Amino acid sequence: MNDLIQINQTQINGTEVNSVNARELHEALESKYQFTDWIKTRLEEVGAVENEEYIVFQKNLKNPQGGRPQKEYIINLELAKEFSMLERNEKGKQARRYFIECEKQLKTQALKHPEDFTMQSIIQMAQGFLSHGKQIKQIKSDVSELKNTSTLDYAQQQKIQKAVANKVVQLRQVHNLAKEMDKKLFQGIYHNLKEKFKVGSYKDIPKVKFMDALYAIDKASIKKALV
Repeated sequence: MNDLIQINQTQINGTEVNSVNARELHEALESKYQFTDWIKTRLEEVGAVENEEYIVFQKNLKNPQGGRPQKEYIINLELAKEFSMLERNEKGKQARRYFIECEKQLKTQALKHPEDFTMQSIIQMAQGFLSHGKQIKQIKSDVSELKNTSTLDYAQQQKIQKAVANKVVQLRQVHNLAKEMDKKLFQGIYHNLKEKFKVGSYKDIPKVKFMDALYAIDKASIKKALV
């Protein structure tokens, strides 16, 4: 994504501004629309003003079969951010964050170290920022996955056992059953837990489902326990 969007400095309405080639942005966003339709629609959507926010020029391409010159659009970064947001997909989000970071780095670099300021250095810093952001996102995803796959710890297993034992006593007393029925009740409740959470043993229940398991035990009925 970042390598495909080149930021340049262009004269628009007598002022040098940071800009991008709209055709390159269109390709980077992987839009499903033809460029000519896409750029016309986007310019109308945001109410962009020609020669203030963007410029248009004809690009003559060598074509032995003839044909009209290709029309190119150079847009400022504000339009680039708006176009990216309007794309409403992940590529659009990435491009918008990229442009925002470029602007931040540009302002900071120009104020602190004007002698070292170059557009290429700004782009490199912005790309580094986005790369770091992707790494953080991946770490969060890995942590989330770990939480979902971690099974009950020893303390939680003990609480499950205690909850099942209490439920067995409760069911026996409420339904006036013989103590000999305890074994069947134990087996039934544990069997239902394994079925509900699709595990081979109650110990394999995910940690994040611990409270759900306690709730399931509390709601166990004599009918289900003795199935």
